[in-house]
Amino acid sequence: MSTNPNLADDLRAAIEEASRGEGITLTRSQIRRWAETGEWPWKTKRLASRGQVYVTYAAAKRYQAQRGLADLEEARRELMTHLLDATLVGDGEGETTHWRFRSRTSGLDLSAVVVREGRLLVVLSINARG
Repeated sequence: MSTNPNLADDLRAAIEEASRGEGITLTRSQIRRWAETGEWPWKTKRLASRGQVYVTYAAAKRYQAQRGLADLEEARRELMTHLLDATLVGDGEGETTHWRFRSRTSGLDLSAVVVREGRLLVVLSINARG
């Protein structure tokens, strides 16, 4: 069952758009990924748009140490908040993807390695600077 309640409408609109020769061009691998995961290839490159994100203990622990936070759960929540707005680095076609979040106001530069496990996006490791 699809996670997109408007899948039929979205698919119909995409086919109509494609038949007019406008906007989208999908590769065979993008179509296969779309069919397997329900992830729209032309969505924004923000991590939040790709599925449910899970931060591993190791990633949260590293973030806690690098940011000097006292509480692990606080570190996990803060990391999750930043990662939801992270942007994709590269084409995102591999088994693992790299994401980056930068904030000029806080001076934080965060990079993460994420792997897809079904519909779940698992944050394996991070590196925080700033």
